[in-house]
Amino acid sequence: MQTLKTYPDEKTPAAKKARPDINIAAFANIAEQYAREASFLWLLRSRAATSPLYVTTDMIDLEMRIEANLHGLSVTGELGWRICTEQLQYEEAGEIFTAAVVALRSRDATKIKMVCELALTSLEMTKGLISAFAWVETDIAKFWVQRFLTVTDPRYKYLGLAICSARREYPDKYLLSILQDPATAKQSRLHARGLRLIGELKRWELVPALNAAMESDTAEVKFWANWSAALLGNQAAVKNLKPWALECAELSDRAVMLVFSLLPVNEARTWIAEMAKNPQLHRLAIKAIGVLGDPQAVSWLIQMMGQPAHARIAGWAFCQITGIDLAKTNMTLEPADEIVSGPTDEPADTDVAMDEDEDLPWPDKIKVTRLWQVHTRLLQPGQRYFQGREITKQLLDHVYVNANQQQKELAVLQRAIHDRNTILVNIKARNI
Repeated sequence: MQTLKTYPDEKTPAAKKARPDINIAAFANIAEQYAREASFLWLLRSRAATSPLYVTTDMIDLEMRIEANLHGLSVTGELGWRICTEQLQYEEAGEIFTAAVVALRSRDATKIKMVCELALTSLEMTKGLISAFAWVETDIAKFWVQRFLTVTDPRYKYLGLAICSARREYPDKYLLSILQDPATAKQSRLHARGLRLIGELKRWELVPALNAAMESDTAEVKFWANWSAALLGNQAAVKNLKPWALECAELSDRAVMLVFSLLPVNEARTWIAEMAKNPQLHRLAIKAIGVLGDPQAVSWLIQMMGQPAHARIAGWAFCQITGIDLAKTNMTLEPADEIVSGPTDEPADTDVAMDEDEDLPWPDKIKVTRLWQVHTRLLQPGQRYFQGREITKQLLDHVYVNANQQQKELAVLQRAIHDRNTILVNIKARNI
């Protein structure tokens, strides 16, 4: 890899100026607490970013707590950095985030490169690294992104594009240069990331790059080329996403969100009916119904509320269509004792994955049935509804400002679809 250049002013006398003569070592325990808290809170925030339990004010509160701990680390100087490096032994995304922010704000190229090299060895740690670059001040991030995009190492080119995506900043001439480079075609992960950025930032002038990749032999490249093309209004690309929308795969959720926001209602119904025939696809079908917003399928959603595996996601879809908050209207119940959600305390249980529906309420099927009998006449089958109302710019703006993080996710997608000049806002972006 080419050498990453340091800041022009990094070795000036001012940068070397000694810190006040205090015994920093005396604060080792406090500094360690700062580091642990920052890493833990980052992990909490990463989950909160798409949770129905958090609204913007909650996210701001979390971010202020993270920043307070990061500031505490910064005033401990080299002691804080040493503690950060010690915690990197855990090789977790939260610890990478904390160390990376401290390194970036120190403007020390050696520290920054060390964290980057470690983080790039795993996809999970890379998420923490990208988040750190999205967190720090613009001038710091811009300086390093430019260097990442101009080195030969494809890992750093990918990192540069991913940071631009997280910050929703266009990498100027570099994106086109990367996409036109013959070497990029051999780097599917890098190629796909560039194609994804075209859609997120609505770069209409780069549509030819999408068209060239829509029939790629590489699944990841083909998906993101069609995803971006669909977001930019290409109807053929919407249908090209069907294989991902109608199977349980890594990118299925993204496909469902976009496809069923764009398909005509009658065609979407046909796809959903096909999904409903396969019990393994019932979860995706429920999500598709919630995204589509057609009240015709609400009766089936209520039926799904009787199945523990699908009850909460069916409640989510019901809320997306009708705008009825199950918790606030006392339409929920406590789960049965035999239902286990998420990781258990059993040593023999090796599945530590969090339950996707952890934060969703359990709907009371009987109460919801009665409620729907009253509300059914208020919504017309064949129409799209979001939060109980027809989709308008005013509604989407209102949801974006006032709703929870999970509702925002669909709102920003709808805003990007309905306005050709509106980029796909990153709901995970820092608010402070």
